[in-house]
Amino acid sequence: MDDLKRIKKEYGISRKTEIIDEIEEIKIDVKDTITKEDVIVVITHDGYIKRVSERSYLANNDLTGLKQGDNIISILNMNTLDTILLFTNLGNYLYLPVHEIPDLKWKDLGKHISNIIEISALEYLVDVIPIYDFNDNTILIFTKNGMVKRSKYEDFNVQRYSKPLCAIKLKENDEVISVVSEIGNEVFVATKGGYGLWYDLKEIPITKVRSSGVKSINLKNDEVVSGTIFNSNEEYISLFTNKGYIKRIKLKEMDKTSRSKRGLLILKQLKSNPMKVKKVFIVDSKNSVIIKTNDDDYVLKLTEISILDRYSIGSLINKKNINDVYLIKQLENKPKIKQEEVIEQKEIKEIQKEISLKEIDDIILTIDDNLYDYEDN
Repeated sequence: MDDLKRIKKEYGISRKTEIIDEIEEIKIDVKDTITKEDVIVVITHDGYIKRVSERSYLANNDLTGLKQGDNIISILNMNTLDTILLFTNLGNYLYLPVHEIPDLKWKDLGKHISNIIEISALEYLVDVIPIYDFNDNTILIFTKNGMVKRSKYEDFNVQRYSKPLCAIKLKENDEVISVVSEIGNEVFVATKGGYGLWYDLKEIPITKVRSSGVKSINLKNDEVVSGTIFNSNEEYISLFTNKGYIKRIKLKEMDKTSRSKRGLLILKQLKSNPMKVKKVFIVDSKNSVIIKTNDDDYVLKLTEISILDRYSIGSLINKKNINDVYLIKQLENKPKIKQEEVIEQKEIKEIQKEISLKEIDDIILTIDDNLYDYEDN
């Protein structure tokens, strides 16, 4: 004991740290814990979703694993730090970080979305919007009863996302028909009864997520089947009916008017053979579609569809009734910053790095000295 007291007296050092009865909160950015990786994300109409490595995707020439009768609604080249928004017919959206999507092989079926985020039995996926930057764009939501809502990406960004979130406040007996990202300035809405309305994107005000939106088209015993946004360089409207009649219409046959009108007739109706518009697309004619009937599905290139006037009934492509039509989705790549922007950003950073406050002061003093010399002379 005496030895310990002697050692303490000779070598003892006062405590350099302070013990306090307080716990400091440590905040960790979840993104810092995620492995950054480029992946391929596949989402199907029936609600199956998966992500696969680029290696698995490039190593396979075969079709990805799909349930019989199902089809792909989105195939995306994304990063594990990105986010996907999945919109449902009941006006909800599912916020899903890419790194939380099941990591599977290309030929695997995928995992149903209800096993990741629980949704209603009557709820199904309508559209998918990939998010690379929440400060980037706006989203348009079209409903069956003729409403449309436009909201900023950032309004869909949340911290808690374990359940479906409200994307649009729907009125009674209404449902979401289509959801699109702002990729152009032209809006086109088509109805089951054969009317089409073309107007400018600026006519849709930007509102918050929980709003009901505004009237897109004036309906008379009718309902919306398609809502889309497109660039002014598109030339054709591709129209599909439930009776198997299809056609392409030159866009210049339509008059661009304003929102909330009934629109113009895009399909002639015969009393002896009444038809309903099933789906309308305004996309590049290089695209192809999958046409679904009770017996089978078949692929059709848009360039194979006859170009007819808007008053015609179209050409009969199949005597079987068409249940639905889907665009065949190609791999959608992540937007890249233009090389000029990269160079400009790099130059700005280099300038900011090179010029210090002291150098600025020296420049100012030099200017002042020169001014004084000039005044003396």
